[in-house]
Amino acid sequence: AATNVTATLRPDVTVRIDGVACDFYNAQGKEVHPILYNGTTYIPLRAVGKLMGKNVNWDGTTGTASLSGTRTTGNVAGTPDTAAKRTDVTFTLRPEYHIVIDGTERTFTNVNGTKVDPAIYNGSIYLPLRAIGEIMGKRVSWDRSTNSPSMPLPAISPNGMPRA
Repeated sequence: AATNVTATLRPDVTVRIDGVACDFYNAQGKEVHPILYNGTTYIPLRAVGKLMGKNVNWDGTTGTASLSGTRTTGNVAGTPDTAAKRTDVTFTLRPEYHIVIDGTERTFTNVNGTKVDPAIYNGSIYLPLRAIGEIMGKRVSWDRSTNSPSMPLPAISPNGMPRA
């Protein structure tokens, strides 16, 4: 069943994919920001669909979000939310939700292999960024210099760690 927890809205965190900063907007054009909970960075499902180039559908009867096919809807643009501040928010974990990507139901884990559930904030489903990046074949790392998650092109540094 659903569990309310306290998480942190992080407008100061920039998600970078292949070195490009990504901004995310909901269907109404309002900027949405990453949320950090228990060491995991979450981003909205709509943003995941955009990153993966897939259509996003929701079936409220079964509690199933699906990402499939080649994205047919355009990217939503909006006005950046420059007034957003880092703040604690109520985040609802939803272990009963099903996430299906290209016909395969997915579960998610954090860097330590612990199960991570989909969550809801302000009416949007949020998914863990690291797990989504790994599904996309990206190495996900935390860039300490910018204090942000990064999904660079696969590259390994001399010490065997992913390059930021």
